Amino acid sequence: MARVSLQIKNVTSILLAAAASASSGITVKMYLDHKSWAFPAVCLAVALSCQLGLIFVESKEEEELSLTRKQRLEAVKAEIAEDRALTVRIQHEIEVGDPEAAARWIRFRKDKDGKHDLHRE
Repeated sequence: MARVSLQIKNVTSILLAAAASASSGITVKMYLDHKSWAFPAVCLAVALSCQLGLIFVESKEEEELSLTRKQRLEAVKAEIAEDRALTVRIQHEIEVGDPEAAARWIRFRKDKDGKHDLHRE
């Protein structure tokens, strides 16, 4: 879906650039021929305005994607911190000499990771 949207924006951008280029050429020709050049000049202004609007929309979408990436990165950092805490807890239980507690924490981690992987798909 994102690729289709990007392709539509690219084609629109090319069409707007072509319209602006044609309008500017026609405007100059009509001006030099001492004919009314208001219509092609308006077309040029509209094409350039639409091009600026398209650039603004693209920058906003890129900003939203950047925020989404940051949120995913923060979620992964939180998962890593939680996993480290579990590892420390398991190591502590082993050092204290309580293998049953360590086994419970290991099962807890496996259950959590298994449910998380199913949730992710």
